[in-house]
Amino acid sequence: MPRQPQGRQAVNVQIASSVATSSGFTDFVLSRMRVAFVRTRLITNEIATIGTVLRGGHISPETALGMMREAGLLHLIEASS
Repeated sequence: MPRQPQGRQAVNVQIASSVATSSGFTDFVLSRMRVAFVRTRLITNEIATIGTVLRGGHISPETALGMMREAGLLHLIEASS
């Protein structure tokens, strides 16, 4: 039967285990933050593109609102009015 860590050695094993678990969770949170960052960039680009074609007179304001609605972004400009 393997010998169980005792005293200070047991504490070090627990700390190492805790850090490993924490490191995995940290990696997970960082990964989710990277995904959120990319999503916000996509949203920003979508809004900028719609604004550019609207400003250029290529679409009507109604079409721009439709495009915002279709992209699931209409709530962003409704909330700011």
